[in-house]
Amino acid sequence: MIAKEIATDCKIMSYLMYFRNIPLAICISMIIVTVGYVLTNVAYFTTISAGELLLSKAVAVTFAERLMGSFSLAVPVFVALSCFGSMNGGIFAVSRMFFVASREGHLPEILSMIHVRKHTPLPAVIVLVNHTNKCSCTRIHITGLLWRIQTEFGHCLNLIY
Repeated sequence: MIAKEIATDCKIMSYLMYFRNIPLAICISMIIVTVGYVLTNVAYFTTISAGELLLSKAVAVTFAERLMGSFSLAVPVFVALSCFGSMNGGIFAVSRMFFVASREGHLPEILSMIHVRKHTPLPAVIVLVNHTNKCSCTRIHITGLLWRIQTEFGHCLNLIY
């Protein structure tokens, strides 16, 4: 009985901590990223002259060639990995937005379904990846808008016709 009460208290505390932790994480991560970008630019400007910066096609590669020599080949690889990680995080975040928008009735109901064992919004991820591959984010927004208009005003259109 005591274990059940402790578990309930832990759930309540984790819910309350959510309202504290999310804004705190956003503020801390913004500060870290800003400091990282400023330090990167300071490193670029202390190593490469302004003329070389303007003539460079890829500043990070020029910077790496100047400091690392033959190891500068790693910079484009790290940039590609960074882009992949950013895309991965974006897919997870936007698919959750599709999931919530579908639950609220702004998108088709199929997008609100989750995987039975993994508890992930699998249909939303599949739709997002399909649309991302076609580079048609605008179509997603228009589809949601049309779906919302149809659900809100569909009964009026049926009365007219």
